[in-house]
Amino acid sequence: MATLLAACSDSSTGGDHGIPDLDGLANFVVDSARLASSWTIGSDQVEAGSCTSIEYGVTPGFHRVLRFSVSTPNIGDADAYVGDPLAHIDPNHDGNFSDTDGLFEYAPCHNHFHYKHYATYELLPLLEGGALGTPNFARKRGFCLDDSEPFLPGVDAQSWVYRSCGTLTEHGNQGVHAGWTDLYVRTLPGQYFVLDDPAQPTPPGEYLIRITVNPPYLPDSTDACPVRDEQNFCRVLRESSYTDNVATLRITLPDP
Repeated sequence: MATLLAACSDSSTGGDHGIPDLDGLANFVVDSARLASSWTIGSDQVEAGSCTSIEYGVTPGFHRVLRFSVSTPNIGDADAYVGDPLAHIDPNHDGNFSDTDGLFEYAPCHNHFHYKHYATYELLPLLEGGALGTPNFARKRGFCLDDSEPFLPGVDAQSWVYRSCGTLTEHGNQGVHAGWTDLYVRTLPGQYFVLDDPAQPTPPGEYLIRITVNPPYLPDSTDACPVRDEQNFCRVLRESSYTDNVATLRITLPDP
C-alpha cells in the first residue's frame, strides 16, 4: 500500500476517509532508521521517452544508481494540510494557470501535480578534515503529499485523510495527517542518485546522504512563499519546529 500511495496515486484511491485535524501545528521529521535500512547500489535502465528521462533529465541507457527510501512522518499535533492542487494552480477555475499561487507544477508525463519544495535529497562527499564537498542532488524533484502509512504508535490504520494527488480533470486532496508518514520507496522512478553522470561524477569514497523535509529556500519568480521562518527563509508548510527536519547517513561507496 505504501508503495502505491507514494507513487502519487490519483483520485481513484479515494478521497477523505478520516477526520482532518487542523487545530495545532504539524511537525515533520525524517525517519533516519528507514533511510539507513533502505539504501542500496544497483543499476537502472532508463528508456528513451520515459518519464524518468523527460521529467528527471536522466540520459537514456543503463546507469549505476544509489537508491534509498525516504519517510517523512508528521509527529505534530495537527495535520499538514495542502488540499486540492487545482485550487492552487487555477484559483478562478478558468482553465488558465496564469493565476497559480506557485506551490504546484503540473507533470504532464505522470498526469498529476507535484508539490514543490517539499524535500531535498543530497549526496555529499566527505573531505579531509570533515568538510563536505559539492552535493549530488537526487533526480526526484516533485512530490505528492499523502498518508502512506501510520507512523506513531496507536494510530488507527483506517484513519488516513489524504490520498489523492489530483489531475487536470480530477480534484485532489494532499496533506499528511498527524501521526502518519508520507513515504517514497526506493523503487520509485527518480528516487536515486545517478553515480555515473559525466556532468557530475561520483567516485568511490566516503559520503553523507542528507535528507531535508520542508527545507528553507529563496523563491524565484515562479515560487510562492507561504511561510517565513525565523531566519526569513521561505517554507512551504508551517510547523511547530524547523529544528528536526534533517537526517543524515554516512555511507561508503565501493568500486563499481
